[in-house]
Amino acid sequence: EIARVFRIARLFRLMHEARAKLRGKAYNAEVEEHMRKYAILVGFVKAHTGAQQELVQYFGSCQPDAPEVARCCLESQISVYQAMCLCVEEAGEMDDWLMDEARACREGLSIAQEVEKFVLEACKKGVLSESESKE
Repeated sequence: EIARVFRIARLFRLMHEARAKLRGKAYNAEVEEHMRKYAILVGFVKAHTGAQQELVQYFGSCQPDAPEVARCCLESQISVYQAMCLCVEEAGEMDDWLMDEARACREGLSIAQEVEKFVLEACKKGVLSESESKE
């Protein structure tokens, strides 16, 4: 079962390499691995910080009152700090321009999401029709 997963992962890597060669571009598996690790770690940090906030809100106030909730949040926060340290290490393995491009992509996505929320809110309030919002 595990060998099958490794074979599939190797197949995907070979497909990426072949696609890059057909396009006449260089393929660097090491850079791809660092980018993937970085993205996973950033997702981990975002998920944990969001879950910490939801956990505290679920149990009643803005601060963890129960020792169990506080302990859970502290353990999660330790994992977040460890992931952030690993993120810094992964970012150090990549070129600065690559990190700048990734940052620009994230900012662009964030702006697009804000615009989408704005347009949807305008549709709900009747300022825009549905057909106008799709243009």
